[in-house]
Amino acid sequence: MSDELRQVAGGLVFKAKSYTSYDVNGYRFHTSTYERSRPNRRTTNSGVLTSGTDGLDYYGRVEEMFEISFYGRTNLRAVMFKYHWFDPTTVTRKTPHLGLVKI
Repeated sequence: MSDELRQVAGGLVFKAKSYTSYDVNGYRFHTSTYERSRPNRRTTNSGVLTSGTDGLDYYGRVEEMFEISFYGRTNLRAVMFKYHWFDPTTVTRKTPHLGLVKI
């Protein structure tokens, strides 16, 4: 068994951290609540897109971000994102040449 798997099996610290902004692999994400609190923002970073195996594109919005830690010698953490997903059949307007989708 790997050391990381053994550490995860040992349990997690029962204190989670909550974030309104988080950087992952060079991308910055915000929660939708954070963005609504900043009316003069220049960008939107709470939207997500994933392609389904059924050929449809699924759109969502980041609602919450949590980081949990596991007991052990190394600093092993996992970040979880909670999304609100939209029904892909109700996308009202796509503007492909601009890359815009209005839901």
